[in-house]
Amino acid sequence: MIDDSLLLEYYAYVNSLGLCGATTRDVKSLARRYAAFISKKKLKPGPDSVRLYVEHRDCHLTSRKRETTPGFREQRNSNSVFQLTRFLKFLVSKKIIPPTGYVLGEKFQAILDDYKRHLEKENIHSNATYIDRIRNARRFLVYAERRGIRGAEGIRAGLVYDYFRANYKHGSRKTAENIFADFRDFFHYLHRKGLIERDFTHSLITPRAYKHARLPKVIDEKDLERLLVSLNGDRPQDIRDRAIILLLVTYGLRVCEVAELTIDCFDWQNNRLTIKNRKQGDFHDLPLLPTAGAAVAQYLATTRPHNAQSSKVFYSTTSNRPIKTRDAMWRLIKERFDSLGIRANPGYFRHTLATHMINRGASYDEIASILGHASIESSRYYAKVNLAALREVAENYSLYF
Repeated sequence: MIDDSLLLEYYAYVNSLGLCGATTRDVKSLARRYAAFISKKKLKPGPDSVRLYVEHRDCHLTSRKRETTPGFREQRNSNSVFQLTRFLKFLVSKKIIPPTGYVLGEKFQAILDDYKRHLEKENIHSNATYIDRIRNARRFLVYAERRGIRGAEGIRAGLVYDYFRANYKHGSRKTAENIFADFRDFFHYLHRKGLIERDFTHSLITPRAYKHARLPKVIDEKDLERLLVSLNGDRPQDIRDRAIILLLVTYGLRVCEVAELTIDCFDWQNNRLTIKNRKQGDFHDLPLLPTAGAAVAQYLATTRPHNAQSSKVFYSTTSNRPIKTRDAMWRLIKERFDSLGIRANPGYFRHTLATHMINRGASYDEIASILGHASIESSRYYAKVNLAALREVAENYSLYF
């Protein structure tokens, strides 16, 4: 059923997604091995055979006594299921297999397709926002259809509350707030199109998500030291990752900002580093500090491909492809954390730098200038780290009474 010509079409599709380096190679290999597995076992492509393949591979890797942590195996299996689900969607689009998920009725599918075109025409949202709004709208329409509703005229505010009670009973306030924001946009669209009589979004009571309700998550100093020590190798991967992580640690950059770095961002004569701020769309000029600058210079001189076709700074160590997406950059850093058993993600570097600056007496203006905050209110988020210190002082002080 899945022949070599079909796999080649899928490889071309994978390349068109902007995946790069080892990620592209792994995705292609995963599809090829899955196709061989179901052919040998005489299984049909679908979610059940994906689950069987992932279990089979997990047992195979365990029998080879590969030393991996349970957290790493769980993340690896989750990534495999995600990529193979994308492969199944490709097979559905080629009409090789029937749809594997729930198929919306004609009315709701037409509404969803019109909503997609509406968002594409507006072109004011990021790709992640676009995907979230389409996904949340589809999930709600699937729920409504399963409740026996066959048209937009049957949608009421009570149905929205029922949907949340059924699917997000134990979700966080922030999750509920984000989904309600997507629903407001969707219901506004339905009302403007005349598909629902009344715009009831103003009457929806959403959970209150308090600003700065949580403490910033930081990397423990011992874990940070272990991470930096692990980067002192001479392998090409160690040299590249050391440059990336030192940029994140030193400047508190976002992962997407590191992925966007190009050769002309580094002014070696004047020791300046120019960062494109993805949120505001402007440029942020910073001094090029010796530690981070030396790590990047070593990477450019010894590890980056000399025949690089792109101006991107960071490349895969296994192929001549730039690491140009946030997700690819995020995964390679997360692998470093998982290999050391550190429970953190790349976003913690930013919080860690701001927390250290607060503890050393830096002002909000200084934090905003380093992290590239558009508003000083964003920097005030890190003021809460002092509350933990005050609580510890209060507890010690109470021992004397």
